[in-house]
Amino acid sequence: MNDRPFCHCFDPQYKNRRWRELEMHSEQQDTNFEAWKRLLDLVEQAAEDGREEFTPLHELDQKYRKQIITLPLTIAKLKKISTLSSMEAFWFIYHLKSGR
Repeated sequence: MNDRPFCHCFDPQYKNRRWRELEMHSEQQDTNFEAWKRLLDLVEQAAEDGREEFTPLHELDQKYRKQIITLPLTIAKLKKISTLSSMEAFWFIYHLKSGR
């Protein structure tokens, strides 16, 4: 059983189907989740120590990663970040482009 979050938005490319207009997901972030609280802590820690690399998904268990669907506003505190792993980069780009 695959415990990773997924959607079927890009299935047409694999199943030779007609593409429909893509829309961003509209799920709302549940800020009561432990994962959300942990992400807030990780952002604060990174802001305080001024690190240049930020890899929050590496610090969250797989079961918690799928609970994160948006970025906290406090992400703006991370002014010195210059390195993201490919997993984080995809995650951040998706969320930033979707306006979440």
